[in-house]
Amino acid sequence: MSLYTRLDNTSIDVVKGIKNVCAKGEDDFLNNSFPDIYNVALLYHQKKWQAVIEEANKLNARCGPYIMEIISYIRCLASYNIHIDKNPHQFLYNVELLPYYMQDYFLGLHYYNSNRYEEAYSSFSKARFNLSPFVNERWDYLESSMRGINSAISFAELDGLYNKFPEVPLDAFGYSLSDYKTKNTIAHVVGCDSNYFEKFFLDFLKSFDETTDGSIDLCVHISNPTDSVHKIIKKLSNRENIFFSYDNLQYKNIKTYFTETRFILAYHIRNKYDKFVFSDVDIDLKTTYNDFVASNDYDVYMKKTKAPKIPWRGVDAKFIIVSALDKEKFDIFVGGMVRHFLYTFLPDLNPNGNRQWWIDQYSLAIIADSIRLGRKGYNGINVRYYDPKEIPVIVAEDFNISREDFSRRNQ
Repeated sequence: MSLYTRLDNTSIDVVKGIKNVCAKGEDDFLNNSFPDIYNVALLYHQKKWQAVIEEANKLNARCGPYIMEIISYIRCLASYNIHIDKNPHQFLYNVELLPYYMQDYFLGLHYYNSNRYEEAYSSFSKARFNLSPFVNERWDYLESSMRGINSAISFAELDGLYNKFPEVPLDAFGYSLSDYKTKNTIAHVVGCDSNYFEKFFLDFLKSFDETTDGSIDLCVHISNPTDSVHKIIKKLSNRENIFFSYDNLQYKNIKTYFTETRFILAYHIRNKYDKFVFSDVDIDLKTTYNDFVASNDYDVYMKKTKAPKIPWRGVDAKFIIVSALDKEKFDIFVGGMVRHFLYTFLPDLNPNGNRQWWIDQYSLAIIADSIRLGRKGYNGINVRYYDPKEIPVIVAEDFNISREDFSRRNQ
């Protein structure tokens, strides 16, 4: 075993220790072997940002280069929390101390928070190439937002997708559609795998039936349906307003794919409906749902934080309403999301850690920002950004419980 290998193995142990400190506030190995690093990690866990920066600056490279990359990363995250708004020059100084392949990501955050949106998305796009190897090989870092760069594109790349993919063929995703003889003009679309379907769908369907009056179709996409799922589908086959599609894809990065299936399905049945509701399947609907959806007359109704520091953290795909009356606008919004997915999805990515988890929210963010900024080709779309308290949806977070406990609460 070479000295470098021993150093690298020790580095991995230290990084795991740092994660434990940040998650639990304790780690004997790190405390005993590298007390300075333990101290920095503990201060980070306690959100003492300025102290993190001061202590990290005292450390030298005696613990190995990989550990110092992590320490410089922690220092930059701390600087981000206290300097990006009030003292961007100090933040940029700490960015310069980072390894080169981390810099574009943090420069993108700086540009975004300085209202320099084109430069921001260009930097995120560069980070997709520079930083992805670190993100995908070394999953022992501390801040999960960095996963967003695996799906990052620039404004110019977004614009080019509509020429690159004039149409997205259904067989690009291996879909098998049932005969969609639509009953209504509004569709509620969900997508999941067999595991989520068996855990949550029947509860969701019960909620859907209790809160709708039959004027909304339910369209469900299931990835890799099992025999037991097919049995449930068969039992529901006589329902006039429920339609199923499915695929049998075996991507390694399958969880990322699940997040997009509802939009892919809607894109391919866009000519059958005037309005689409998109949601997760692990939710309940409030009694106001039916009237709320029927009266919503915006082109797009979605969540977006007023001033998100990280664009893909400021939007949410949990509940969205999109009008399909204007097919061109629908194609810009939902079609843009599907094209972005087709362009950036990494099907063979190691599934550990959901390393491309923000893919749907990245496309939501860049398209929403394009609309908000009135960029050519995106103006004229009427978007309403909502407060989560106003939507007719109940989620596990409302009770501060897990999704599994949420599904069991009425049993």
